[in-house]
Formats: sequence, C-alpha cells, structure tokens
Amino acid sequence: MALGLFKTRFFLWIAAAIVSSYLLFSFNYNEFKNSEKSFVSRVYQSIGMPGLNLGIDLQGGTRFVLRVDIDKAVEIKLAESGKLIEKSLKKAKTPLPTSRSLSKGSLGLAFSNVAVAGSAVDIIKKRFPEFGCKRNEEKDSITLSAAESAKIKSNSVEQAVQVLRTRLDTIAVKGLSVSRHGDSGVVVMLPGVDDVDDIKQTIMRAARLEFKIVDKSAGSKEALLDQYDGMLPPDRMMVPGKDSDDEDGTW
Repeated sequence: MALGLFKTRFFLWIAAAIVSSYLLFSFNYNEFKNSEKSFVSRVYQSIGMPGLNLGIDLQGGTRFVLRVDIDKAVEIKLAESGKLIEKSLKKAKTPLPTSRSLSKGSLGLAFSNVAVAGSAVDIIKKRFPEFGCKRNEEKDSITLSAAESAKIKSNSVEQAVQVLRTRLDTIAVKGLSVSRHGDSGVVVMLPGVDDVDDIKQTIMRAARLEFKIVDKSAGSKEALLDQYDGMLPPDRMMVPGKDSDDEDGTW
C-alpha cells in the first residue's frame, strides 16, 4: 500500500516537472541548427525562458536616477495663480497690481498704494484659501500653504513618472520599471539593455507644451468673428473652451 502511494506521488512529481518545464522553457531549433559552436554551447544558447522576466540584478542592464525640479513646479503654479488673482481683482473692480515678481517660492504683487493692497489681500484670502498673504506697505507677498505646496510637488513627480512610462513603452523592454524614489526622484530600470544612447534621448526629450493667451471670447464662433468684423486676424486662432455658464462664453 505504501509502495503504491509512493509511486503515485513520484509520477505526479515527474508530471508536474515536465509540465512546468514545458511552460517555462522554450527551445529555438533554428538557432541550434545554424550555430557553429559546440553541441553543449548550442543547446545552452537555444534554451530560453520567455515566461520569466529576469530583473536587472539577474541579467544586468541600465539604471537611471532622475530628479524632478519640484520647486519649479511650485513657481509655475504661483505664476498661473497670479493671472487668476488679477482676473478676480478685475471682476471685483479693484485696481490691478502695478507689477508681479517671483522669488523663492512666493509671488510678489505691488499695488499703487496701501489701501489698494489691503483690498487685494481681503479678496485673495476670500477666493483663494490655499494661499497665504503677507503685506508690506503697498506690496503683497503670496505663498502657497504647506499642504498645497506639498501636493503640487508630489503631483509633479507622479506626472514625471507617467510621462516616462509612456515614452519608454515604445522601446518594448521586458521588465522595464519606472518608479518614484523619495520626494523628488524617479528610478528607471532597463533589464538587459546596455546601449542606452537612444534611450537617454527618449528620456531627456523635452515635451512641447504651448500656452495661448486668450484675447477675446464669446458664446459662439459667429459672435467671436463679429468682434473682428467677420475676419479672424492671421496671428489669431479660434479654439473651443470649456462649457460654462459664466460670462466668458465657450469660444
């Protein structure tokens, strides 16, 4: 009885090993046949494991550590916010700042006098709670809250990770890994890749992002063209905007 059970288990182990080997390994007969090396070397070269992706530690490769300029992301946010603040001041019929400046993570807004600066601070605090405001005579200093600043920095790193994944997907490297590292780092691992000149160019390629300043807007194409006497100037272009109910319209 015990011998029969042992034989059954033995044959089950043998069957499992055969099935596992069939699923794990592959044999390239053409490479085996055409190679001029010794029999053992040909067999070794012709056996592959397509179902198993070896990491960079097992098969070697290339590892990049990139840094994201997270402070620059905060500055860009402040610069964009400056335009929104001016728009809010304009709607509130408050005089606009006479100048704007960016310095060390803060946005400086200079006004004509102290009273105007005080009114501007009240509007900013009410409509932009994510900002902190400090007054110095007729100049307001706008900074992001610690939570908002941390959120922007984190999002900038996550965006960099997604952009790199999208770019590197085109090179079809098995086991490719793009992951976040620390507060501002991105690690790229390319198993089995040693010639990295083209990959570096792909990684470092600057994305092209254009910003267009809105000159005029209206609720329809025809209404917008009417503002230009029926003919759009050659240095202008008409684009659809987000659907909204405000006075800005949709074009």
